Amino acid sequence: MNQLKLNNQKLEAALKAFREYSKDPRFADDTKERSERKEFFQSFANKEFNELTFSEIVKKLWAAQLWGNKDYLVEKIISGNGIEKLSTVFKAAFSKTGAPGERYEMLIQNAKGMGPSMVTEILCYIDPENSGIWNDKARKVFEWLEAEDVPFEKYRITGREYDDFNEVLKSLAEYLRKDGYENIDLLFVDYFIWEAWDKFARHSERAKDTTEKMRETGNV
Repeated sequence: MNQLKLNNQKLEAALKAFREYSKDPRFADDTKERSERKEFFQSFANKEFNELTFSEIVKKLWAAQLWGNKDYLVEKIISGNGIEKLSTVFKAAFSKTGAPGERYEMLIQNAKGMGPSMVTEILCYIDPENSGIWNDKARKVFEWLEAEDVPFEKYRITGREYDDFNEVLKSLAEYLRKDGYENIDLLFVDYFIWEAWDKFARHSERAKDTTEKMRETGNV
């Protein structure tokens, strides 16, 4: 296991909060949801790729839930790329050929309109053992953890940075295994990250925003 360069006290606080969450009925529900999501997305590896299947993929993403009109989002991505091009790059992604960072770069560069959160979420469902989710919550959690090896200030990371990020997530997975959890993959780790965001990082972000506003107004 690689040694994580972060605030160990905060990590232990996050692990403790996750232990409490694992006793809650939500944990069983979320375990079922993880299994269903992986099964749903991996089923597309053997399906014909067309506008309908692409629409199903995009609309199921957590990253797409902010869009009120998901049909518009789907149409925008298709019109910006063409379904033939999308079919080619998605088939390559589902083949799991090459490192996750290579597949990430391929999708980012060839699926215009799909950002890192959408792309990495898809990769995580396809290959959860090796690919994690890079989104706003992950960035805020690693900032809160004071992680030295995670470029949390960046929205769009490179393929190399994505591979490095996945190694950090695998190290976190080892901490979770030591706590006795089973069937740990990087989607499981994402649920740990969500819980750390909910319990700690989002409150830290609010406190930081409040301090910055006070500085702007001359009250600090």
